[in-house]
Amino acid sequence: MKYFGIEIFDGKIYSDFPLEEDLPLEEQWFFLSQDVGNVEFHFRGMIFGLDISWFGHFEDIYNPEYGFRVDIAEWGRNEFKMIYRVFVRTDLRALKQVMQEAVDLIQSFREKSIEELDAMPDVRQ
Repeated sequence: MKYFGIEIFDGKIYSDFPLEEDLPLEEQWFFLSQDVGNVEFHFRGMIFGLDISWFGHFEDIYNPEYGFRVDIAEWGRNEFKMIYRVFVRTDLRALKQVMQEAVDLIQSFREKSIEELDAMPDVRQ
């Protein structure tokens, strides 16, 4: 299935992605909230969540302090662990690229052992 133009395999969409890649962000500001999108992947007793969120105010979208955050978190077997975090400024094409990299990373986890997955560091530390 497609999610913001990205092919998502074996994921469950928890919120539709509201932004359009070909429209300027200032024309879509009303879609920005802390949680812009969320997809979950379940395998081997683990849950990986791909979360896209907006940080900043809506009135000043192009403030260099504002933008998107793309996270991958894991929970299920372990306590909540953040294993990937990338900040993307207000470029929707760049956001799409980072989201594709995150989906590809989650897909690569299927080839790792449980021990390798458990050993991944928490990026918040």
